[in-house]
Amino acid sequence: MDHTFVKAINDGSFFRFFYDETNAGEESSAKTGLRIERHANREILLVVGGATSFILNGEYYQACPGSVFFIDHWVPHKLAYLPEETDFMHIWIHLHKGKLFAALFHVEDGMKSGRRDVVLFPSEIYCLLNKRWESMKKSQKNESAKQEYQRNMVQLLCSEMALSEAIGAKNTPSNNEIIESVQNYIDINYGRNSTIAELEKFSGYNRYYLMRLFKAQTGLTILQYINQVRRRITRDALGRNISQKEIAYQLGFSSPAAFWLWKKRNL
Repeated sequence: MDHTFVKAINDGSFFRFFYDETNAGEESSAKTGLRIERHANREILLVVGGATSFILNGEYYQACPGSVFFIDHWVPHKLAYLPEETDFMHIWIHLHKGKLFAALFHVEDGMKSGRRDVVLFPSEIYCLLNKRWESMKKSQKNESAKQEYQRNMVQLLCSEMALSEAIGAKNTPSNNEIIESVQNYIDINYGRNSTIAELEKFSGYNRYYLMRLFKAQTGLTILQYINQVRRRITRDALGRNISQKEIAYQLGFSSPAAFWLWKKRNL
């Protein structure tokens, strides 16, 4: 694992700038290619290195190292990265229906392909993090208490990631763990960037072996699993009256028309 990542999660004072939908940022200016998403799952963005922009609830922020963004249910925020954002390291924390993941996204020296490593946390950490989040929301009028809850959540996540890194460095993942990681990867990306070529690169397995192993373990083909994830997200979003255009880009479709055809066949 990257030395910068390890150093950040082991330094209790590294993450020190906390933001959520109640903080005032700067007025966001329209940028070519900028898209917004919102969904039922909570997320936390920890900025380890580099300088990018971030949009949260219509407010613009400079995402500098040490920044943490708490993204609550259905709060609109920036979708994906802009082409010019090519040198950074981010840790994305995803809370998905009883599961808690950490995904490291690292783009270095202009390499736009990036790299993701996914860590699955114990279920009790998911429960505790949600409990802390609810307490944080009740403390919105008390800024010092709110920041203490935010700091506590970040410290909890960093300590678990540090433990996972120490243990994972000594263990080789099994086939079952690899397939579970592939499922988690698809889940946290809502089916985006989940072509067989991307999954082959992510897993390190030959695509044909990966497809056979995935079907044997899950009972579904990779495409069937992606469509299962997309159906769940689509139903949730349509129930919130979110536009088909926004849903299309969140799920990785090339256009709203492509999403409409998929929706007609799959819902």
